[in-house]
Amino acid sequence: MARSAFLTPAEQANVDVMHQLGRKLHEMPRQLGRSRDAIRCYVNDLINYGKKQKLPQTTQHPHLPIGKRRKFTSATLQGIGLLRNEETND
Repeated sequence: MARSAFLTPAEQANVDVMHQLGRKLHEMPRQLGRSRDAIRCYVNDLINYGKKQKLPQTTQHPHLPIGKRRKFTSATLQGIGLLRNEETND
């Protein structure tokens, strides 16, 4: 199936108004004549809608940490001097 075209600025404004009025997602496509998925993608990600590259995570959700959580192994901690071998303590 081919990807549908992005919503026009006028359609985006209509979706914004309907969303603020509390219209349900399945009611909006009937009035606009667009697919439910096109409207859902716009409503779920207003900041990045229609952009190829997403904004950094800090701009979208400042309370969430950035990047992968690092897994520290004993070898890693030992390498940076935070963990000492039991043999060296004797």
